[in-house]
Amino acid sequence: TDLWLEPLSADDSQELVSNLLWMEGLPPALKERILSRAEGNPFYLEEILRSLIDQRAIAQDPASGQWQARTGVEEIAIPDTLEGVLVARIDRLQEETRRVLQLASVIGRIFLYRVLAELAAAEAAAYGDLALDPRLETLQHEELLRERTRLPELEYIFKHDLTREAAYNGLLKRERRIYHRQVAEALESLFPDRVEEQLGLLAHHWERAGDAEKAVEYLLRAGDQARTAYAHEEAVDYYERALSFLKEREEHERAARTLMKLGLTYHNAFDFQCSRDAYDEGFALWQQAGQMEPVAPPPPAPQPLRLLLGSTVESLDPGQ
Repeated sequence: TDLWLEPLSADDSQELVSNLLWMEGLPPALKERILSRAEGNPFYLEEILRSLIDQRAIAQDPASGQWQARTGVEEIAIPDTLEGVLVARIDRLQEETRRVLQLASVIGRIFLYRVLAELAAAEAAAYGDLALDPRLETLQHEELLRERTRLPELEYIFKHDLTREAAYNGLLKRERRIYHRQVAEALESLFPDRVEEQLGLLAHHWERAGDAEKAVEYLLRAGDQARTAYAHEEAVDYYERALSFLKEREEHERAARTLMKLGLTYHNAFDFQCSRDAYDEGFALWQQAGQMEPVAPPPPAPQPLRLLLGSTVESLDPGQ
C-alpha cells in the first residue's frame, strides 16, 4: 500500500513551528525564510529549528521555559537542502561523538550496542577510548539517535534514515570499506548461531567491504534462502548481485550455475520470458566455460586388461 504524503500547507507549517517552539518573538523574516526553505517538509522544519538551537541563535529561558531569539538571528545562514542542515548539525558535534555516529551509520539505521562497541574498540588506536555511553547519551539528547529496545539486546535506531546517510557520507570510501569489513567480522564472531538469520545483512557488508569471495558466498546463500521461501524479488536481487561479481571475475561455471537458479526463480514467479533468458545465458556460459577450461581426460584404469601373447579373446563380458 502506497501512502502519498502531501507537503504541509503554509498554515500547517506555521502551526508545527509554534508547537515545536513556544516562542512569541521569532522574527517574521526568519520565520518566512524557514518556511520557504522547508517547502512543507516537517522533518526539514524540525531540523532547521534544532540547527538554530545548536548555534545558540535561539535559546530557552530557564525561568519561563519560553524560547527567545538573539540579536541578529535574521542573518543566520540556513542551508538550502535538508542534507545540508543535517551535515551542518553533525559537523558541530565533538570529534569523538561524530565518529561514534559515523561508525553507527555503517552498521545500519538500526544497530546493536555490542556491534558498535566492537567497532569502537578497533578505533581505540586513533581516537583513544571513545566512551560509548556518554557519546550515545549526547546523540540521543541531540535527537539524532533513539534507544529502540533493551531486551534481548540493547539496540539503537537513527531518528531518520537521512540522518544516517548524512553521517555515512562524511566517511571516506576507504574508511567505509574498512568499517564494513569490521561489521561483517563482528556479526560473524558475536552471533555464530544466527548467521542464517543475517545472510542478507552479511552479504551487504562484505559487498561494501569489497570482498568479492565472501560477498558471493553470502549473496548465493541469501538467494537460496529467499527462493525456497518464495520471496522471489529478494532472491532475484541477491542472485543478480552475485552474478555481477562472478562475471567480473570471469567465473563462468559459477555464474552459469547461478543463472540456472535465477531462471528457476523467475519460473516460480511465472515470469517465463525472464526465466528463458536466464537459462539461455546460463547455457551459453556453460559452453564458454567448457571452451576456456577443457575437461581433462580421465586417468588410465588402475587394472588394465592383460592377455597372454598369442591368446584370443572370445568375449569382453566380465562374467565370462
